[in-house]
Amino acid sequence: MGTGRRLKEYNPGIKVFGVQPDNGFHGIEGLKHIETAIRPGIYDETILDGTFFVKTEDAYAMANRLTREEGLWVGPSSGAASGPH
Repeated sequence: MGTGRRLKEYNPGIKVFGVQPDNGFHGIEGLKHIETAIRPGIYDETILDGTFFVKTEDAYAMANRLTREEGLWVGPSSGAASGPH
């Protein structure tokens, strides 16, 4: 949220999108399905230009692919890319 807010202050033309699990029983530690979770104090949906809802399996697959092919460790924690293979 903070990065998105600052980027929009710098350039109002920048688009910021949220990504969250597609349901409340997703199994990805640290991520929130906003509709079924307690909203964090920093969450401000007015900053977002849209939201993508992602299936758990697709999230793990992409995290693994980015690690393998691009050397990028992405996810809610450094262990995110070590999910199901």
